[in-house]
Amino acid sequence: DLNVRLLLSTEDLDGYDVLPIAQVSRSSAEGSVPEIDVSYIPPLLSVSAWSPLARDLLRGLHDRIAHKLRVLGEQVASRGLHIAAQEPGDLERILMLGHLNEAYSQLTALLTSRPQPVDAYRLLCEIVGRLALFGSQRTVADLPAYDHDDLGTVFHRLRELIELGLESVRDYAYHRRDFRGSGAGLQAELDPQWFQADWQWFIGVHRGSLSASEVRELLSPGMLDWKFGSARQVETLFSQRASGLELVPLNRVVRNLPTTSTWSFYEVTRNNGPVGRDVIETQSIGVRIRESLIVNKAELQAGGTELRVQNGTREVALRFALFAVSEPDS
Repeated sequence: DLNVRLLLSTEDLDGYDVLPIAQVSRSSAEGSVPEIDVSYIPPLLSVSAWSPLARDLLRGLHDRIAHKLRVLGEQVASRGLHIAAQEPGDLERILMLGHLNEAYSQLTALLTSRPQPVDAYRLLCEIVGRLALFGSQRTVADLPAYDHDDLGTVFHRLRELIELGLESVRDYAYHRRDFRGSGAGLQAELDPQWFQADWQWFIGVHRGSLSASEVRELLSPGMLDWKFGSARQVETLFSQRASGLELVPLNRVVRNLPTTSTWSFYEVTRNNGPVGRDVIETQSIGVRIRESLIVNKAELQAGGTELRVQNGTREVALRFALFAVSEPDS
């Protein structure tokens, strides 16, 4: 028969094969009582034998990575980003999305296979290594050595390193909506929170091979004749040559916006006039330009985001986007 006893490490353990199952800690505060140390993980044959490791730590990391994947996936998809992206932070998002897709798949497989702690340790170390690329040092930090008798310290440190890596690529400081072709023009849907008083709007023109002065000339009256208003009103404003939303060329630095090396920005003057009220009511903004200069009408009418126009003897590509910034840092 087995002689099983629950003993403390301070008691005489001679003659017993000891299997640690918990760690008790006691606060230095007067009157405190001993408590189970929830950070302690005993030696295990299987990760699934200890729910604070399997459920709280590993499953928690799995869910954390899943959330980051959704955020990055939406950002990459909504901005049409690709591996040749040039804006600061865009390439990092694409690379992290790739690494996290791998990590999420591997963690999913791990959690359904009753792994040993050393298997989970190896995988978490791999994830730390992948995410190290996005940290300030670009190299992996010192990793804790595997210690079967001190799993809590090892796994909590690895979780900390992974969470730091996930936070190294933060949300954009601005919100962006690309204009998409619709009818004879382009339009974008707006988020209700952007109508609050502490938000400012900027129309960005991705000018491609054009210089800033060339794009200003192209957008001037007598050329593209662009006109902004609500998606519902912009066609009428354009055809009647009525005043639309007022745009002012941005001549100051707003650090929350992308680099101006490929963008020209115009600040939207918001007011409570009829045009502004209709933008609020429809939660949309549209732009209309001279159709005679548009080269790719069919692509735009199908919802495309690239506008190709004839500029003298050459064909140039433009993209329009609305950037919403809360309390811009100028």
